[in-house]
Amino acid sequence: NIYIFPNNSNIILAANQAKDLTEDKNIIVIPTKTVPQGITAIINFVIEANIKHGISFIVPDAIVEEGRGMADKIRDSLPPENIIDLNMNDDDYVPPLDLTEVVTALGRNGASRFADEMIDFMQIEGLNRSEKYLTDAAKASNGSLFNIKRIIEDEDFRADTIERLIKSGNIRLAKDLLSWGDNDKVANKCDAILYRLNRFFGNERLYDIFAQKPLPELDFRKWMAEGKVIIIRVPNGRGLGEHAVKTLMHWITLKTFMTRMLMTKEEQSNGCFIVFNEPEQYESEGLSKLMGRIGTEGRKE
Repeated sequence: NIYIFPNNSNIILAANQAKDLTEDKNIIVIPTKTVPQGITAIINFVIEANIKHGISFIVPDAIVEEGRGMADKIRDSLPPENIIDLNMNDDDYVPPLDLTEVVTALGRNGASRFADEMIDFMQIEGLNRSEKYLTDAAKASNGSLFNIKRIIEDEDFRADTIERLIKSGNIRLAKDLLSWGDNDKVANKCDAILYRLNRFFGNERLYDIFAQKPLPELDFRKWMAEGKVIIIRVPNGRGLGEHAVKTLMHWITLKTFMTRMLMTKEEQSNGCFIVFNEPEQYESEGLSKLMGRIGTEGRKE
C-alpha cells in the first residue's frame, strides 16, 4: 500500500492519474490540499490505529517543534501508558541503541545480515578490500559499532573475540579474523572503515549512545509487541549536527527492521509502522536503500 498526501489541490488530479497508471501497487490518494492537512491526516491515523487496533508505531523525529510538532501532538493525544518517549539529546539519560540483543538472538544469520547492512551504513560499497574487513568485523561484533572499531584497532580485543568465536563453534569466522595478522599487516587496509568510524565516534553524543552496553529495560521487541508508540527524538541543530542526525535516523530504521525480523508471527500480529516527518531533511543514500529493502522484505501490514 502506498498513501499519497498531495500538498496542494493541483496535485490531486496528477496523483489520481498516477494511481490509475500503477498496476503493481495499491495506491490510496488522500485528497489533502496543504502540508498541514497531510501531517494532520498522518497524526490522526497513528492515534486511531494505535487506540482502536493496538498497532505499534516508531516515530523517529528530527524536526523538533516543541509543543506543536508531530511527535508532541501524537504524544499528547494518546494515553501515557501507550507512549515510549526517548530523547537522544538528553544529558541525564542517554539511551543505548546498538543491535547486540537483536544480532545475538538471531544467531549467525543475524550476524551475516548485520554485516551486509553495514556496507551501506558505512558507505563503502565497491571498496572490495574494505568490504571484506568490515564484513568480518561486523559478523564478530555482536551488532555493536563500537566492537567493530575495537576489533580493527585493538589486537588484544581481536584475540579475545577470536577465542570467543572458537568456543562458540564459529571456527570459520575465527579463521577469517586470524588471517588478518597483527595490526602491522592490517595497516592501511582498514583506513576507509576507520575514517568513517572515527568521524562517527568523534561526535560525543554518538559515542555515548553506541559505546555503552545495552540496557534490558530498553526493549524494542517488547514495546512493539505491546503496541507502544515509540517516539525517538533526534534534535537537529542542538549539538548533534547534520551527519549525526542522518546517521541516527538510518540506524533507528535498521534497528526497527531487524527487531521485527527477530519477532515471532504472534508478536508481529498487531502490526508496526515507522513514521518519518520531513524525511528529505535527513535522507541519505544508505537510508534510501534500506527503505527499499524494507518495502521488498517487510511484512505487508
